[in-house]
Amino acid sequence: MQLENIKTFQAKFTEDNRYVIYPYSEDSLAIVTLGTSSVSYIPDANNFQLSTNTGNTWLAYNQKSSPEKFIAMNIETGEKKTFSAVRSFLFAPKSDDLLLQRERKQGNIVEQSLEWLTLNNGKIKTIWTADINRQKIVDGSFLFDQEHSQLAFMASQPHNINKSIPQKTIWHYKKDNDKAILLLNEDTLLTNNKLEIDRLAYDGFNRDGSKLFFTLRDTDIPRSRTSSVQVDVWSYQDPVLQSQQLYELNNGWKGAAHYYTAVININNRHVTRLTHRNEEFVEIRTGDEKTNNYVILSEPPEINLISRQTPYRYYLQSVSSGEKRKIEGQYNISLSPSEKYIIYYNPKDSTYYSYEISSSITRNLTKGLSINWLKENHDHVHNRNTSPIGIAAWLGNDTAVLIYDHFDIWQIDPKGINAPVNITNGYGREHNIIFNLALYSASGRSVIYDPREEIILTAFNTLNKKNGFYSKKLGDKGDPDLLSMTDNIYYSPRFFIGSQPLYSTNKNAFILKRESAAESPNYFFTTNFTTYQCLTNIHPETQYNWLTSELHTFQVSKKFPTQGTLYKPDNFDPNKKYPVIFYYYQKLTPELNRYHFPSASVGPINIPWFVSNGYLVFTPDIYFQENVSVGESALATLTSAAQYLSTFPFIDPQRMGIQGCSFGGYETNYIVTHTNLFAAACSQSGVSDCTSAYLSLTEYGNISGTYGFIFNDAPWQNPNLFMSASPILRVNDVTTPFLIAHNKGDKTVPFSQSLEFFLALREARKKVWLLQYDDGGHTIDGESSAIDYSIRLMQFFDHYLKDKPAPKWMTHGIPAREKGVVDGLSSDDKAQPSN
Repeated sequence: MQLENIKTFQAKFTEDNRYVIYPYSEDSLAIVTLGTSSVSYIPDANNFQLSTNTGNTWLAYNQKSSPEKFIAMNIETGEKKTFSAVRSFLFAPKSDDLLLQRERKQGNIVEQSLEWLTLNNGKIKTIWTADINRQKIVDGSFLFDQEHSQLAFMASQPHNINKSIPQKTIWHYKKDNDKAILLLNEDTLLTNNKLEIDRLAYDGFNRDGSKLFFTLRDTDIPRSRTSSVQVDVWSYQDPVLQSQQLYELNNGWKGAAHYYTAVININNRHVTRLTHRNEEFVEIRTGDEKTNNYVILSEPPEINLISRQTPYRYYLQSVSSGEKRKIEGQYNISLSPSEKYIIYYNPKDSTYYSYEISSSITRNLTKGLSINWLKENHDHVHNRNTSPIGIAAWLGNDTAVLIYDHFDIWQIDPKGINAPVNITNGYGREHNIIFNLALYSASGRSVIYDPREEIILTAFNTLNKKNGFYSKKLGDKGDPDLLSMTDNIYYSPRFFIGSQPLYSTNKNAFILKRESAAESPNYFFTTNFTTYQCLTNIHPETQYNWLTSELHTFQVSKKFPTQGTLYKPDNFDPNKKYPVIFYYYQKLTPELNRYHFPSASVGPINIPWFVSNGYLVFTPDIYFQENVSVGESALATLTSAAQYLSTFPFIDPQRMGIQGCSFGGYETNYIVTHTNLFAAACSQSGVSDCTSAYLSLTEYGNISGTYGFIFNDAPWQNPNLFMSASPILRVNDVTTPFLIAHNKGDKTVPFSQSLEFFLALREARKKVWLLQYDDGGHTIDGESSAIDYSIRLMQFFDHYLKDKPAPKWMTHGIPAREKGVVDGLSSDDKAQPSN
């Protein structure tokens, strides 16, 4: 059976795994009976939810044509219950209970109510009512506890003193009580009127339902007097730059009103404030075992200097008493689900530690293991980063933690009694396969496994780029069991490719997406990750001259192995000579089997666009050498890739172009100032002056420190390094025709980086053009602008790599007074670009 119009992020399994429901169109739902060919449709339906009980399955939705009409339908029996004047609805977890927010007009009064509906017996109870002009519910503020026996929500009402300013209140309802009760308002907050209630925290109730988390915000905000002199005073003692403070004030973010986390004890209504000024609540989402007896707080250094990389300070705080304990860790700090331990990584000795909360004992967990917990060198420009790959999951009751190394997964005893065990048995490193959990919590909460549970792993082979799945039963020795590995992309979170499988509650039925370079993504159903049933069969690429991808291995500087992907058109002719464009960033071969959707080029070149227009495209992995600048590594990789491809008879070595965006733009700037090997080059949004880039400000007003992580130094600490790495100082060496694209609206890399590079190249009388789009940011954002850029990019490469006539915008430019009037895209058959 094949399903039409299905999108997995919108599809939902019923709790008994018998049905899948998804939006079939803008105004209808599809109900699929799994294991059969039965698909039924509900017309005029929108905004659906499913009950999560294990008994009867109820589907709730609004009527599309009349959004305030609400229908609850028993999927098994077809029984329907209909209600009017429903503004919103929400199922209580693990039950058939449904919360209805309704609004009814009675004379001149609009009454808002909350009603608790038990679908199994049809009983409905009104738990809260109010005149909407006096008090109204804060939309989206409903939170249930884990046992679905309690509800918290917020309402707003006029302030007792200033009626024009609404104040928020927190309400609490316990199932089987008659009504919701007022739990907290600003009169009982006792904060000297300098704090007000902001919202309920995302996690809401703790596990036993005795506490409720919420946030507060400042009300005591200084107001500038219009008659005062408006001057910004910058001081070396400012913990935060003036520019960042001004941004936060002007955008209502942090600085305008500081936000703090607090908790209220529901039984005695005692409020404990957990965070204060300059402290941040490190949100620990720990799933069904969470107790929320503790939180982890972070505090920035007094003055944060990018040249010194001063670490944050971390604290463990008791929710009940407010007591704080300093945590020695700086990286990958994690509170265990049952809150018995804190796990953290120490980059100084490359070791994981545990801190036992009850005894205050710190233990070295991985001492003596010769394991690299970071990403392997040469894979990524961030190989100097000291942050580990991280924690994968926990075993129940905090008995063990699962931690990733580059390839494999380790089971480690937080008490330090049992020796660490490589649960994948070193199979990943031995076979160049990176393992990750395939089924983790979509909500971001910790994954908790039973000690003998069988887990599903996603696997990615770093040599041949195959992707698939393995299984491993915890507690068993030996290698993981192969389920499937194919030349497709399913899911690999380490490389941010593919999509996590959608799975049923008991994890025995799955829907996943599969794609390859030559086949568009489609959805499949499986129960074992070995055999797959096709759900969709959409292949638009068959209507076009599509592409194929080939994996190539070559040597950088004749001694360092790396790889690249060569894209060819379906109608490839080995007897022809093709121009080739190199596109690069850092590591792109994991996308060997990725389906590239045809579209306008917004930053990176669109590979199908160029391949279908007679180009080959090669995407090499930059090999980042030890003790060599990233620019030099990029140069060595690209020149070696060009020399390698030149050995193939179908490659025209005189017609090679390069293009890079953002970090790839910097690499391009560096390459064209150090070699004349390429016939044309395009750089988008790249750095040209590493010193000024390091000290430029981001859109948030803080120092960007752009590429500071690369150099590991500040310009004044190693000026020669920054000068040698800055392409702008070598414009005299450029011989390659050069197209630059950069927008004034770029909030990542300042437009001035490309403008100064253009001006320097122009002063040196080099062939250079600069494109700037008014509606662009770091990339080309507007649809019309993206199409325009794609055309100009193609024209530029066509002229230098295919000998096509240059367009008029290249030969004569476009005067500012003709901007938006003349596009200059037509060919200038008579003139050529001037020298």
